[in-house]
Formats: sequence, C-alpha cells, structure tokens
Amino acid sequence: MDVPYDVAMSLLSGDEPLAVRIHNELTENLHVFVYSKRQEELAGTDGLESFRKAFLSESRLVVVLYRDGWGKTKWTAVEELAIKDRIFDGGWDSLLFVMLDEKATPPAWLPKTHIRLNYGSYGDDLIGAIKMRSQELGSSLKIESAVERATRAQANELMRVERERLLASQGLAALQAEHLALRQELNQKLEEIETQLTAIKVDHGDDGDVYLIRTEEVSLNFYLYIRFPVTASRIVVQEFDAPQILPKDRAHYVMVRNPRSISKEEFYFDYNQAHGWCWRTQKSGSKEALLSTVYLAEHLIKRLFEVHELFRSGRMTRYEEV
Repeated sequence: MDVPYDVAMSLLSGDEPLAVRIHNELTENLHVFVYSKRQEELAGTDGLESFRKAFLSESRLVVVLYRDGWGKTKWTAVEELAIKDRIFDGGWDSLLFVMLDEKATPPAWLPKTHIRLNYGSYGDDLIGAIKMRSQELGSSLKIESAVERATRAQANELMRVERERLLASQGLAALQAEHLALRQELNQKLEEIETQLTAIKVDHGDDGDVYLIRTEEVSLNFYLYIRFPVTASRIVVQEFDAPQILPKDRAHYVMVRNPRSISKEEFYFDYNQAHGWCWRTQKSGSKEALLSTVYLAEHLIKRLFEVHELFRSGRMTRYEEV
C-alpha cells in the first residue's frame, strides 16, 4: 500500500510536546503525520477532510496518545471517527493505543484484548515498538539526509533548553508540589486498599518528614532529600524486615528490636516532555526509568506487598531467624 505517511499520531493538544519528541525520533526513518508538524501541508485544504484521510487511509499505522478527554475535542473527535471507520473495516492491526495516564479509562469501543501500551512503564521503548509495527505493515526505514539530521538535532536541542529553563524557574516549587501529591496519592490508594483487605493488615502514617507504610511483617518508608540543582533532589525509599512504629504511636510504644533495613532505592526529581514533572531511577545493570508521581505511588505499594510475601513465604528470613 502506497501512502503518504508511515505513522499518523492522534493526541490532545496538551500532549504535543511528547508527540513532537516522538516525531523527531521517528523522522530519522519514517514519514510521520502530526498536525503541528504538517500545518503547511494542510494550509489551503479542507482541514477536516485532510485530518480524516490521514487517519482513515493515508497512513500505515495510527498511534493514539491517549488520556481522558481524547475524542471529545473538535479535532480528536474527527480523528476518532476516522480511526473507528478504519478498524471496524478490518484495520485493527494498524492501531497502536498508548495510555499516557494509567488512571484513564479507554474508550468503550476498544476491546480489552487489543494491545495497549502503558507509557509510564514502556517509556522510550515506544519508539522501537512504533518502528517495528510500521515495518510489519509495510514501511521501509528510510535513510536520513544530512539536512534532516541537522533539523532533528536542533529540535532536540530546543527541548533540552526548555527543560533546563523549567527546572531553573519552576523546579523547586514543582518538587515540593509533586512530593505533596505523592503523599496524597498514597493516602487515597492505601485507604481504599485497607477497606478491602481481611487477611493482611496495612497501616500508614506521616509525620511531615517521613512517610511510613507497614504490614504485620514488614515496612517501607521514604523522605524527601532536597539538594541543588533540583535534579539532585530525591525521594529516598527504604524497606525493613519488620513493622515500624507509626508516627502517631511513637509516644506510646517502644520497639523490642529495631527493624533492619534490607534495601534502599532513590528516585531523582526531573522534567521530561513525555511525563512532565517526574521521578528518575537507574538500577545497576538496567535502563534509566522515568515515573510519574501516580506511577511512583503504585510502585511503592506494590513493592511493600512483594516484600511482605517474601517474608511471609519464608523466601526471605530475618537475621535472628537464620
């Protein structure tokens, strides 16, 4: 199939920085349609019809960068109708659905069995996934010219400059806001979890400095370590082999023995066009990962229960039990 575009991306205007970043990475090898990058081509045409064709028949692969509200604006509504016409006519393989917000609700017409990528965990691997799907659908990876490479380098440099500007002008205030949002997100999730559990008791507490989550087997706490530049600031997370005393109970209880720290992990504050304000981590031997505040809250709760099960099952033992 001979079409003008290998990839057409549909997104809300607020996610344009991410779309531009993906566009800049893909254009080394593929022809990509993003409205903001194709305005000159659409000038003097019927905008609605041009949009419809790009997503209905003039691209091999359609990538939807999804969050709640997509399909409800003027342009994404047009794009959604074109995409639905395409896939309901047998084009399911040509749709790649990327969830930018793990709390968002996908549209009702998207089957649960259809592959959805969670950008929070997939990250930069999305570029490779798009290239692979495009090739499967008939795209040939083109060789980038010197002019195209220079243009792409300039676009990447502009994004780096914008990141540095935001970190310098808004970084500290954003760090404190995201730290507060993390604690609020954990409070909400844990209160919901506590009402649903019967076999495991979960408690949490916060003294304004250290935030603590515990079960009857283990505990996890974290605190914010502020340094300059702001990207040196980090959330420091520690896991313990026994439950710690909650802040509200410290005046009434004495520990028989101090819980032993069994691990430590740090999440550095950062800004990224895809995630906005986020947290960065890199474990030895693994790729750097960027987590939104919501995703970091999910990670901490999941980790607590993973460690709980390790001790409960006997796969990990406390030092006095060895």
